[in-house]
Amino acid sequence: MRRKSLAPSTLLNWRNCLDEWLNPNLGDLPLDSADNLPVKKLVSVMSEGRLSAKTMRNYVQVVKMVVASAVNEKGKQIHPREWNEEFIALPVVSKKKQRCPTFSGEVVTGILSKTKKEKYRIMFALFAAAGLRFGEGLGIGIKNISPDCSTIKIIEKAWRGERQRFLKTESGEREVDLHSSVAAMLREYIGERKSGFGSMCRLPKAWMRSFAFWRTSSAEPRVTPS
Repeated sequence: MRRKSLAPSTLLNWRNCLDEWLNPNLGDLPLDSADNLPVKKLVSVMSEGRLSAKTMRNYVQVVKMVVASAVNEKGKQIHPREWNEEFIALPVVSKKKQRCPTFSGEVVTGILSKTKKEKYRIMFALFAAAGLRFGEGLGIGIKNISPDCSTIKIIEKAWRGERQRFLKTESGEREVDLHSSVAAMLREYIGERKSGFGSMCRLPKAWMRSFAFWRTSSAEPRVTPS
């Protein structure tokens, strides 16, 4: 069975992981020496760098994958390992402590009030009302919206201005019911059009930086969309 291709965003994350953490700390280490002790030192460095527990676990997993990728002609690992997470001091991910930023109603109202262009105001209201990931929202096309605008199918997303016909996870595919007031607003905006929303994938970079700030802060929006 052919292995599923990795998403471009996953490949970029791995590239950043290698460039910023693995190569500087383990890059000169022979593969047969990559075991618990050097990984323990890596975890210590990442901890000092204030990486989250989830990120550290993801990056250590990349190390494990690289070591396991070396196989002989019979497909057996050349460097089998017994990884000891307690010795490595790999932190446990606590769902209670994980950062799950959300917009308060006050912040959403502030965003909408400062957004001058109708298409963006509709888009932001839709994101908030449907509880969408940013990429999911940018990937919505009119074809994904029911005729009466009461339901949206989430089946694709946008990433760096490109539409991707898959989601972050397979379980992410779903149908979202909209409040009648949001459905009416969306229906009025769409009118007689049968396709569109593609331009939503290409937001100005200043907006993206602004949203990154809003996601990690309880402050009011500082960039006035136009």
